Amino acid sequence: MTRQIGADGATGATGVTGAPRTAVAAALAAVAAVVAVAAAPPAAAQGRPDDDGGAVIERAELTVGPSHKPIRAVAIDNLLGDVHVEGHDGDSVTIVAVKQAPDVDALERLRVTLVPDPDGTVRLTTTLGDGRERPRTALGSLRLDLTVRVPRAARVAGRVGSGRLVVKHVDGGAELDAGAGTIVVQNVAGRVLARSVDGDQSFTTVFGDLDVHAVDAALALDTIRGRMLRAQLHSGSIDARRVASRDVRLQTIDGDIRVDAEPGGWAQGKGAIVVSSLRGDVAVTVRATVRLRVRARAGGQVVLAGAVTRGGRDRWVEGQFGQAGRPSQLGTVRLESRFGDVAFSVADPDAP
Repeated sequence: MTRQIGADGATGATGVTGAPRTAVAAALAAVAAVVAVAAAPPAAAQGRPDDDGGAVIERAELTVGPSHKPIRAVAIDNLLGDVHVEGHDGDSVTIVAVKQAPDVDALERLRVTLVPDPDGTVRLTTTLGDGRERPRTALGSLRLDLTVRVPRAARVAGRVGSGRLVVKHVDGGAELDAGAGTIVVQNVAGRVLARSVDGDQSFTTVFGDLDVHAVDAALALDTIRGRMLRAQLHSGSIDARRVASRDVRLQTIDGDIRVDAEPGGWAQGKGAIVVSSLRGDVAVTVRATVRLRVRARAGGQVVLAGAVTRGGRDRWVEGQFGQAGRPSQLGTVRLESRFGDVAFSVADPDAP
């Protein structure tokens, strides 16, 4: 079933699966619409038993178009399942909600609420009933997954509980929060902030600043092109490839860190890479010919391949790569592991 609704609350097409509620604030000349997607009792064609586990599954689709202002931001809060967001070249938002429950009664309690704000923000929230009731069935048997297509220029905010949060092909950046869920970002421009408790995170082809925090997670980075890259983990490994950010700071307390950096965009050699692990090994390779000053310290072994090194204070080992230059023209690399090994090398930018 599909429903279309304008951002001012006006509905279009047939096949309504939920009754919209529109609130008008006349004094402010602003209009907001709240739509409960698939709130009505499912018809036989909508809810069907699953052949494998006897679950009832329902699929509903809703499209929201712009009103007086273009859709600039989409905020999605779904603690009941996965969220998959993908940018497209249109100006509307399309939501596909797939609900699963052990029976029709439980299925009716899974609700999706849509609120298009007059400022161009579309807010999407999932709840169990009114959000306050206690479930009559185990939460593990209930599921609500969302697939959302958004205008490519819109900024995305997303939150999941233990589900999977995926964002692809958007140019407005993203702010993402996953408790025990995973975060996957691909081909995104703009500033990206990501948080998780114990869910892994993966970022591929990000053109903008990236700020990542996690308590217990594995972090994978590939092709990061922004001014700033920050990542801080309590427990977990960091694997960073093709990193070209000018200011890179990666930190974990318990885990290994591997970095393959391509600082070809560093202006006049200026830039910084700071990597530290308390109880893990640190290995950094820079694929560039820029001048670098490297300082490293480790409880284990320190290797600065190809550099003439000298000892510094507090067990720091210092080395310089490339032609000599003024300190203000040198890129800086600082590597540290209290209980592990530290290794640094410079590689040919064209090498595989």
